Amino acid sequence: MREVNGFFLFELGGVALLRALPPNADLTPSLGILVNSRTNFRNFAYAPESKQDLPSSVDDADDLVKKLDAVIERRPFPSATPDELTQIAYRLVTFRDRLCAELARLYCFVCEDKDGRSVRTLWTKSLSLISSNVVPHLSDFTTENIEEGAKAWVVDRPTAVGFHMMRSVECVLRQYKQLVTGQGFSFVDKRGTTQYQGFGTLLGDLNKQLEDSKKNNRPFGKLEFVIGILRPLSRLYRDPLSHPELKKLEEEDAKLAFSQGIIAISTMVQDALVSRVIS
Repeated sequence: MREVNGFFLFELGGVALLRALPPNADLTPSLGILVNSRTNFRNFAYAPESKQDLPSSVDDADDLVKKLDAVIERRPFPSATPDELTQIAYRLVTFRDRLCAELARLYCFVCEDKDGRSVRTLWTKSLSLISSNVVPHLSDFTTENIEEGAKAWVVDRPTAVGFHMMRSVECVLRQYKQLVTGQGFSFVDKRGTTQYQGFGTLLGDLNKQLEDSKKNNRPFGKLEFVIGILRPLSRLYRDPLSHPELKKLEEEDAKLAFSQGIIAISTMVQDALVSRVIS
């Protein structure tokens, strides 16, 4: 991320900066652009990772900060001489060239936004994608797996996305099934070993509860909606993730696993809060 962002400092910020620097003019109207460029180059130059991996680029960025400081701090108004403009343009080009050269010697992984969700959000704030009234009711296990699933998506590991999201969904599904049906989700076999119901069994129990509620004219909240959300997850993701001989998930599978998983978790918790009167 830092390497790619550094390159964009030139490709985007550099062009805008040069346009905002007519020589021997009052640059007050462009002060916002100048300050923003100065801040971006300073952040790049002061990042420990940049200093370690991109030392020559850091030198250029640091020099650009000093030159921009001189322009911004000039009185009675911000201004640049023709010579300063030439120096800044030259330093921008050397920054680009050195950055490209140093990047070529590093192992770089380009991260892209996923389905309209930014890399930063998925990597650092994935829980912000869930309603704020839902998150406090999720276990640490659930939130940790959502966060891991989001990070796996960022680095293009679709099977890992499905694995972590299904763990999160199943964790919430167990509690939801117990709340809706009044029945547990585990049992002790003949050997005295505790066994847990599988995803399909849990879903089947919910479906039986829905049919019974409809037959006896009892309210069932969002249960039917929840079942509709869970079915494709059960059919498309549970089996591939449970059996290693089956094919890996693809990018579109990861997209559905993450998006559908978030919706399923949110809907189950919201139904519990509203229809089941859970505090």
